[in-house]
Amino acid sequence: MSLRGRNWITPDDMLDLVREHVRYTKVCSGHVRQVWAWKLLANKEVNPCYREIQGLRHVHQIELSRTAAGIGIRWKQWMSDKAWSNFHILVPPEEIATIAASRPHSIPMKFQEEKPRLEWINVFEQWCANMPTKLFENVSGKCNEMRQLVRHEAPGAYAPGPTLDELLGDLQRYTGGRAAPQEYFDNPEENFGALFPAQSATATKPDLLLKIKGITHDAHGRALRSELIVPGSNLVVRKPPGTIWSIHGYTIEFLACAVMQSPSDTQAANRCLVAWYLPPLAQRKLSGGRKGAQQIDIFGSWKSLTDTLVRDLRGAQLPDPEASLADVLDANFEMTENNELPYDTFDTLRLRHNLDVTALSASQTPRGNLYRAYVLSRGAAGVAV
Repeated sequence: MSLRGRNWITPDDMLDLVREHVRYTKVCSGHVRQVWAWKLLANKEVNPCYREIQGLRHVHQIELSRTAAGIGIRWKQWMSDKAWSNFHILVPPEEIATIAASRPHSIPMKFQEEKPRLEWINVFEQWCANMPTKLFENVSGKCNEMRQLVRHEAPGAYAPGPTLDELLGDLQRYTGGRAAPQEYFDNPEENFGALFPAQSATATKPDLLLKIKGITHDAHGRALRSELIVPGSNLVVRKPPGTIWSIHGYTIEFLACAVMQSPSDTQAANRCLVAWYLPPLAQRKLSGGRKGAQQIDIFGSWKSLTDTLVRDLRGAQLPDPEASLADVLDANFEMTENNELPYDTFDTLRLRHNLDVTALSASQTPRGNLYRAYVLSRGAAGVAV
């Protein structure tokens, strides 16, 4: 082979030619010396301690720490953010020894088919020996080096790499027992907003960025919550067929409520006594900063029926203070600090019950626009019914 009219045989020959032509640039090279079969450990059958985390591309800082409760994880979207996610235990204490002892096996650093490559080197060496020109003299040493490369037996940078235990030992020595810094730097968020326009939007809450199967969500991506409905449980209830629910002059397909009396305490086992929450009105936020007409804001701060003014209830058609368990769409979720429905609930309504909460007719409000952007950033990932 040739580079700029000059022949080279081994990778080191090629690098020497490159360095010769770019004299004022420091050229370095590396070689993959060892590969481990990490993917084989990403299997519950092989590794019972395996945890699958979805959405890692949405976070830029992850913190792993070991406490008396086990090895836990928390994260945040940007390194400059002050708000962290909740702390989740990834590895309970009884599984730490199992993970510490597990090792992926080393993958042999050889070509799957060595024979045709070695045969080509033999033919090339014989061809060079029969050439009348002196350009290909003394290539036997180069060909032997290529044979060593094919077999992954070459010394130096191409020799088999260190074992995993050697790497772990080096890491332990280099850390020297120092605690990891809690903050790498302090850069105001407005600086990111000026440099990167996408950061001028309201940040997504950290807990919404990752999903950990078996810890925060199940295998289908649904948030893990209790299925037992008790007094104090929050519910989202669908409008029964053939009925009309309306508030502020607009019809609505579902309402939120809090359970006051559980089904086991009522005469009908499939119904429970509830206190309804009502969604507010909000002005549509259109593109370009324009404002439209008012609409029901299912993404806004829901208000208890008992706290709603009488004038706001004129003309309203609301259900009795009872809810059928057959009409419950989501249960046992926690409202936000502003008494808003969480994003996980809207994911459930959209993906499990086919309620298009991202339609422009429903989501052109400040928080509705944020939720629609949140859904678009996750592509076609959905939740199985």
